[in-house]
Amino acid sequence: MAKKQRQLAERERREAEQERLARAAAPSARDRAVARIRALGWAIAAGVAALSAGLSVVAAHAFKGHDGRRRATVPVVSAAPARASRPVRVPGPERVPPIVGSTPAPLQAPSSPPVTPAPAAPPPEPAPAPVPAAPAPVPVPQPQAQSGGS
Repeated sequence: MAKKQRQLAERERREAEQERLARAAAPSARDRAVARIRALGWAIAAGVAALSAGLSVVAAHAFKGHDGRRRATVPVVSAAPARASRPVRVPGPERVPPIVGSTPAPLQAPSSPPVTPAPAAPPPEPAPAPVPAAPAPVPVPQPQAQSGGS
């Protein structure tokens, strides 16, 4: 009687194991696993973006004049530009004195016109086309030695 109970318990244990394996391989389990992997990918991407933003703030603080408190202001532009009440006067160019001791001589025309180079030698004539060689000899097949075989 104890032997039958052991066999029955063993069979129930095997059936429970098979049922557990069948549930694990079911499409719904696979779909859940794919969804978990997809969510993990999104979480990693969001973490990388946050880390990048944090490092950019740290880099901005490393430079003089970036304290992170003051925000850039956007100037308000009106539809029609305002007219100036009087014309704007721009001063003319200033005379810059030459550097002492470096007065270059004024440019002069060349004494003789440039020499034109002689025409280049005509290109050599192309070599004659090669004569086709005789075709390679065709190998003659050698008779195969017969072995004892198997």
